[in-house]
Amino acid sequence: MKIVNNSKSIRVNHLLRVTNYSKTAIAALTLTFGITTFTACSNDGNTPEVISVKDVEGSYAGKANITFIESSTSPTPIPQIEVETTLKEDTIYFGKFPTDVLITNIVGEEKAPEIIELAGDISYKVGYKPAFNEGYTQILQTLDPKPLKFTIEIPSKEEGQPDVMEIEATISATDKGVFTYQDKTLKFKLIVESAKLNGKPCEGISMEDIVFEMNKK
Repeated sequence: MKIVNNSKSIRVNHLLRVTNYSKTAIAALTLTFGITTFTACSNDGNTPEVISVKDVEGSYAGKANITFIESSTSPTPIPQIEVETTLKEDTIYFGKFPTDVLITNIVGEEKAPEIIELAGDISYKVGYKPAFNEGYTQILQTLDPKPLKFTIEIPSKEEGQPDVMEIEATISATDKGVFTYQDKTLKFKLIVESAKLNGKPCEGISMEDIVFEMNKK
């Protein structure tokens, strides 16, 4: 009987160890999974809602406000430029990035309309790393913009190869982007620090702050 009792004791102790191990494993998995997802209660307090940093992905439309430091070549401010963008796989995609002010800054207001028309739609993309805020009410994006590069072909007055304008703008981001769950809005700011034309720095142009305020479609 003692052996039987010992066997039972061994089985019970083993079961306790397995149970404790299982709890530890589940807790570890929950912690790992909770990095990118979170379960919240809906407004009725009954139905749980699972949220993820992937919720920021989708299509957006809104406005871009551009401000800059005045200089001899800086154009008149153009607030409230209509913009659209798509967020997917930790990247912000622009099919038409607002470059009119940048081009005007480089070539001056007199030449700008013609050059802007020749430039057409300039695409651009910005990488980001998403994370929840402490209250799980917002998704923050740490932005990682790269230089904006594009080429404009200028028809030659004489027969032959067209003239080419190669523009490169240095863009940075000091603040995090913010997606708010309550109103499905996305806000972020990009800074155009400097520009080069055909490899040469453009002197005297203004630094641009481009503030994007958009709503999810």
